[in-house]
Amino acid sequence: MQIAHDDVLSSSLRLNDVAAGRNGLVKRPIRAVSAFRRMRLLAAVALMGCITTHLASPANAGMIGDTVTMHYETPTLNSGYYDGGSAVVGAGVEFTGLNVGLWANADFTNTQLILSFTFSHTWSPATHNGPVFVDTAHPFTSVSINPATTSAWFNAGMVSISGNSLIVNWQGQSFTNGQNIVLDLTTSEVPEPATLALMTVGLAGMGVLRRRRRG
Repeated sequence: MQIAHDDVLSSSLRLNDVAAGRNGLVKRPIRAVSAFRRMRLLAAVALMGCITTHLASPANAGMIGDTVTMHYETPTLNSGYYDGGSAVVGAGVEFTGLNVGLWANADFTNTQLILSFTFSHTWSPATHNGPVFVDTAHPFTSVSINPATTSAWFNAGMVSISGNSLIVNWQGQSFTNGQNIVLDLTTSEVPEPATLALMTVGLAGMGVLRRRRRG
């Protein structure tokens, strides 16, 4: 039987359409999967960047170069008794004796606060009687009494930290000229805005991927 040329051409076109349709159905998911993988990779890279930055940061940020403020508080912690001003931690004594209402010199190093008494005196009993130091750059993460401390009456219950504040409460205690208190300090880095932005991008990307998978 003879097949007309038009019929052959028509059948050929239909087969091509089917093949093209099949190719289209295959290519579209491939493109979608490829985009999905790229998004997942970018999100993972962003999160890994944040983790690497965090792990690379020193355990103790250190205080050299930080600006520290000092205020003396009595009879309560927030009484605003005396404002001792501010100083940049570096060489030399940051806060000197009666100039800041301390009865002691306050010398910060990279990891310590050394309080050296220059007078003999007894602090009045009160809810709070002592200085508060604030590191404007880094929050305190720990404080402990160094064995070099010569003021035997000073104990761990007289010092605490709260965010960027180092709080000393020596109410009711007596000290003599030449005694000292040595405190070991650690501070932590505050995440930079760029790091926070990178983390936000990574978490947002992971959230989008999770929703797409569920969809």
